[in-house]
Amino acid sequence: MKPIRLITVVSLIVMLAGCRFSPGLLVEQNQTEAHPNRIEDPQLAKLILTPKREKLKVARDPFQPLLTKSGTTVTTLAAETDLKIKYLGALKVSDQTKALLRVNDKKRFYLKDEVIQGYTIESIDMDQVTLIQGERKLKIKRSEDK
Repeated sequence: MKPIRLITVVSLIVMLAGCRFSPGLLVEQNQTEAHPNRIEDPQLAKLILTPKREKLKVARDPFQPLLTKSGTTVTTLAAETDLKIKYLGALKVSDQTKALLRVNDKKRFYLKDEVIQGYTIESIDMDQVTLIQGERKLKIKRSEDK
């Protein structure tokens, strides 16, 4: 076991010691001219080196299944459709819950089972509204109105 320890210690020392070559040995002596195409503009360097941030586009919640357990109903988000509906909030008065929706830039309260652009309101929760049209289901999550 002693030779393995010795080899391990020696290789560790060699790895940690690093390379001690002088820079003159790595570059040819004939090349005295430094980079002829070098640009000395720090603003240009910042523009080139700063990455552009792209806006993240999420079409659906990745943690929600695409199909229900029955395998027939597909749940999609309103962002994937041409509907211009935003869920702004809910108002609960006694047993009745109303959803405040913005449809085509007009705000209005809607009740369950009302029809909006061919979709029927199936359920109203505090954080989302579920619309249904035949086999198609839309879940619109609450967003802030600005």
